[in-house]
Amino acid sequence: MGFSAGGFLTRSVVENSGAAMPAFVAPIYPNMSAMTVPANAPPMFVLIAADDFLLTRETGLPLLDSYRAAGKPIEFHLLANGGHGFGLGREGTASAGWIATFHRWLGAIGMLRAAEK
Repeated sequence: MGFSAGGFLTRSVVENSGAAMPAFVAPIYPNMSAMTVPANAPPMFVLIAADDFLLTRETGLPLLDSYRAAGKPIEFHLLANGGHGFGLGREGTASAGWIATFHRWLGAIGMLRAAEK
């Protein structure tokens, strides 16, 4: 998981990891430009606010389109507001509490399991 420039880094990991690919990636308010998606790309969770300046740099959602065209699993959330740099959420905006959605996604793709008793 990476935020802003760290989100770009997570994209770079996918593009350049080769056989050492992570199990999943989560760029949060990343650069939304198109990317080269390798055959072994992991599931991706993307979260960005509609009022984030990074969305004005692209026409459409090229990052999402790249992953979909490659047939790879992607979860995409466009929040109504929150701006750029909301971290784990900014109170009073749609970004508040987004981490619970991320946790549900991890469970849905099999990354979480019940604790052993």
